[in-house]
Amino acid sequence: MESETKFVKVADVSDVPQGEGKVVHAGVKKVALFHVDGEFYAIQNYCPHAGGFLGLGSLKGTVVRCPRHSWGFDIVTGACKTNPRYETRVYPTKVEDGAVYVEVPDDGSIL
Repeated sequence: MESETKFVKVADVSDVPQGEGKVVHAGVKKVALFHVDGEFYAIQNYCPHAGGFLGLGSLKGTVVRCPRHSWGFDIVTGACKTNPRYETRVYPTKVEDGAVYVEVPDDGSIL
């Protein structure tokens, strides 16, 4: 049986400047939220390689660099640009009435 999901508000559009990222809470988990060319992207906040906080990494285009070891992750697909054996989880987002929402399971967790 699949779990139900819902969108939860994580930020206002103005909270994340164009070309930057931020760590936000989506349910009970922290995710990395990025604003690129008017679109918002959410990925897991921790780097699967070294555990760095991706929301604090440097962003160039749609690739964020982990602040620990500079591994690159595509914020659109989750693919690791440094080592294809790694990837990060990507979460659906939407914008409504100036607020950014991330999709999470009904229990507020992020799988």
